[in-house]
Amino acid sequence: MRRAIRILPFFLLCFAVCQAEECNCISGLNARHPNMKIPLTKQFAVGARIGTAGLTYQSDFGRLSPNLHTGFDVSYALLWRGVGVRLGLGLSYAASDFKAANYADRYSTVDVEHDQMDVYYTIAKLDERHTQWFFEVPLQLALDFRKVSLNIGPKVLFGISPKYRQTQQLADLHAYYPLYDVEIDHALALAAGNESSAASKGDIKTYPFCWIAGAFDLNYYIDLKKSGRRLSVGVYADVAFHTQKLPRTYNLSLLSITETHESVPVSRQTESVLRANHAETGKQVVGKFGYFDTGFRITYYLIYK
Repeated sequence: MRRAIRILPFFLLCFAVCQAEECNCISGLNARHPNMKIPLTKQFAVGARIGTAGLTYQSDFGRLSPNLHTGFDVSYALLWRGVGVRLGLGLSYAASDFKAANYADRYSTVDVEHDQMDVYYTIAKLDERHTQWFFEVPLQLALDFRKVSLNIGPKVLFGISPKYRQTQQLADLHAYYPLYDVEIDHALALAAGNESSAASKGDIKTYPFCWIAGAFDLNYYIDLKKSGRRLSVGVYADVAFHTQKLPRTYNLSLLSITETHESVPVSRQTESVLRANHAETGKQVVGKFGYFDTGFRITYYLIYK
């Protein structure tokens, strides 16, 4: 048994060498031809992809709903006997939805007459979409087999112009004055915007989205008639290694009263879930968030030797 364990690495090494020579994926020299040059292959590739992406929200109040992702990239690779490095640039568009049901909160403020006012509300359905462009810089290990290629390595993602659009349905807003023991009921609170559906949107300017992600793609080659041309179809996946946290805003809550007139709330303001607080628990609505993207890709190659 011990003897078998000792010779097992030798057999594994022989098997790896045989596989490498057969699939042309490891650069090695034949001892009988010491002057043989290592074949160098250069690849220029243009690719397009489509899939689903999302911000992986860490929240006690809602969940992720992935959305559309599309992208375009160019890359250049140097390979020795099928092994090399690939460096590229990419531009992509990604969307993600945060959904919550029966969201509730309460906080205290003062009106124009400096009287304390307790505000509490419920939102039957909350839906917020986040969209952004990503500028991508991958640096990957490239493995080129006869019919299959594998690229794996880190990718830096820079978010460009992140935006949000929030929709609240059946928001029920109330206000209570402890000093006078008076509650502004649902009918009066209509002035604060108790529509059956209300929408708000804006830019998320306070913090740039930036991730370092693990990038992987597996492709199947289709050789074209013209020499040095290839087409590939495959799958890909990008997953962020870390999460982000946006700073809190001055608003105490996701929904806040911003103006009052004669002790009656007349206007309300909403904030993105990425920046808002849940005042009653002291938590941010979304504590942290990561990123993932997966789908299908098609790539066109120009090959030079």
